[in-house]
Amino acid sequence: MHLALPQRCDQRCGRWRDHRQVTNAILHRVRTGVQWRDPPERFGPGTTVCERHRLWSGDGTWERLLRQVQAAADAAGEIDWDIPVDSSPGRIQ
Repeated sequence: MHLALPQRCDQRCGRWRDHRQVTNAILHRVRTGVQWRDPPERFGPGTTVCERHRLWSGDGTWERLLRQVQAAADAAGEIDWDIPVDSSPGRIQ
């Protein structure tokens, strides 16, 4: 499956750091909860990771990627859309 990622940023010239590297850094941060400024060196500068996340969140890239991944998984029968619901009353103490 090929995900369509932005080709360049209109606000700067030159090449972006590798999308895979930055995406892995963002996912690492989500999984571990590390600060944006403290990613492992293999992911590159924390400012790059934070800025790419901010840009992609703002322009809808993350939403589009999620829809693409969900559509591919659904077509392959890998998603179970049924959600079990327990309607028994519960008491909060």
